[in-house]
Amino acid sequence: MTAGMTGGDLEHLELAYAPPFGSAKYAVNLAGFVAGNVLRGGVEIVHAVDFAFETSRGRRKSLADYFLFDVRSPKEFENGHLDGAVNIPFGELRKRLGKVPKGKPIISYGQVGYRGYLGYRILKQVGYDAVNLNGGYRAVFEGRFDDGLKPLMKR
Repeated sequence: MTAGMTGGDLEHLELAYAPPFGSAKYAVNLAGFVAGNVLRGGVEIVHAVDFAFETSRGRRKSLADYFLFDVRSPKEFENGHLDGAVNIPFGELRKRLGKVPKGKPIISYGQVGYRGYLGYRILKQVGYDAVNLNGGYRAVFEGRFDDGLKPLMKR
């Protein structure tokens, strides 16, 4: 950001890819892809903090307004999940779309955001009203947002 660029500028930055000096999936470009996607409205996200504090619109979001959809593996789900979440592993999602209700908006989440994003994309492609939980389960658990999101851990 020293160059005065925006997050969206980073996705178009040419870093002269050469295996000894950098990766084909260079972190700077990936950060730019994420920023560009969010800024252009290519992905709709919610943040854990939105459920813990009042939003800019003056009210705290409520999980009661959403269907919580966990796309992680059954083992990950068993080790901890958000209270009220339904687990349909990402690999089974297309086969089990009938189990996902259309009556309320859906929060899709994975461990750190990537699988949640992929689940979100599938749901949007077939007409669901969905958002991705930015940072996934880890953002909730490590951010200690248990007041609004209630992460449940296996004891």
